[in-house]
Amino acid sequence: MQPLTTGNRWWIWAVALAVLSAVLRWQALHQTNFANGWDGCFYLVQLQSLDLEGRMHSPDSSLIYPWLRLFVWLTGDYVQGMKIGVAALCGFWTLALARIERGGGTFPVLAAWSVFSPQLCYFAAQYPKNLLGMVLLVGFLNSLPESGFRWRDSKNWWIPMTWLLLNGFGHRLTFVLAALLLLLHLLLHWKNFHPKWLLIPLAGLALWTVLLSFFPGLASWSDLGRLSHSLTSQPQFAPYSFWKNFGYPRIGVWWALEIAAVLFMTTCAAILFFRQGRNGGVAWGIPFLFSLLLLFPFLKWSLTDLSWRMFLVWVLLTPVLFARAVHRRSMVMP
Repeated sequence: MQPLTTGNRWWIWAVALAVLSAVLRWQALHQTNFANGWDGCFYLVQLQSLDLEGRMHSPDSSLIYPWLRLFVWLTGDYVQGMKIGVAALCGFWTLALARIERGGGTFPVLAAWSVFSPQLCYFAAQYPKNLLGMVLLVGFLNSLPESGFRWRDSKNWWIPMTWLLLNGFGHRLTFVLAALLLLLHLLLHWKNFHPKWLLIPLAGLALWTVLLSFFPGLASWSDLGRLSHSLTSQPQFAPYSFWKNFGYPRIGVWWALEIAAVLFMTTCAAILFFRQGRNGGVAWGIPFLFSLLLLFPFLKWSLTDLSWRMFLVWVLLTPVLFARAVHRRSMVMP
């Protein structure tokens, strides 16, 4: 029998952690016999309407519905199928995080973090569609070439562009974040930039405009109007606002420690970004700049507004971007 290689050990750990993550979330979701989260009943109405009437109650072309329908079909039960489908997404999230660290060792620390993440458990129960978008976002992040795009290498660009398109069918917020990641990646590898690359975003914008007319519920230019209602002149700090809203009894020690750890990562990224400058500091600009965006202080704090969703995404996404800067350095300026 041949000894296990580093790559084989990585796959064993990655798959084992992904299965454990899915099983633990499945157990957590089954603490109630009813649909989980604020939007659980809405998903049930959508799926039942699609099956009984051939159309959804509210038109929506997100990939979350075919994903959940698959598990409803496998189980023959709407509630149980939704729970298993959401738990499986948690497993894929853990697997995607393990992929971020591949090459950095035999044990994926970031994936292990996600297995016991209270934030992931809450996020999965409340917002399955957002979670699907996050999985697709990390898939897009994994597809970005380490040395930047090269015009002559078609695989160098069509795989990330496919992931970006899938993000458009995942969730609006994560689609915007994926587009921003692409822009930053191009800027950080500007030496490899070819003028013909300008044709790709123009073609992508044209394609997306066409798709919007055929796939309802994806996005609309009118969505930009929501932003004006979310801004305020009174600054707030989202982690503190969250603490005030939920309170320690509902947050608990482990969730509080997770948020504190993400704050620490953000602080470290900011310090390294400003201290190292061009000598490696550019890599830390990604988690730092995205933290500034997701914790934008002039967003009105509300559990039903944009600031709430961006805060939840910040807790999950910052460790991913931080680990990518540590392990791969693929966004460092050449």
